[in-house]
Amino acid sequence: MPKPFSVIPGSLNLDDWQLSEHAEQRLRHRQFTACEVAFVLQYGHIEHRTGVRFFFLGAKQIPVEQRDNRWVQRLIGSVVLVSSVERTIVTMYRHKEALRVIRKKRKARAADR
Repeated sequence: MPKPFSVIPGSLNLDDWQLSEHAEQRLRHRQFTACEVAFVLQYGHIEHRTGVRFFFLGAKQIPVEQRDNRWVQRLIGSVVLVSSVERTIVTMYRHKEALRVIRKKRKARAADR
């Protein structure tokens, strides 16, 4: 059962978002904080593929006033996968070429066609 995600003051309100058990493990293992997840969700480029939403944070998506922050620089290439049906965060990972790979995926799952 997905767990509710905590609120981060001054950023995207994550009250309505759920965190899957897998995402919780991956975030801990990959050392992503709730603030970093919120930043990627707020500023990331959205691609709808294979029945999920991919939030990709590239250098161009980072606001000018945030570009000098080291923790923001660390997020370049980060991807948050979110369920299309629910507001459930499935996982988060870092891959600088992820947007190119994501765009090659099918728009819908094979079972939905």
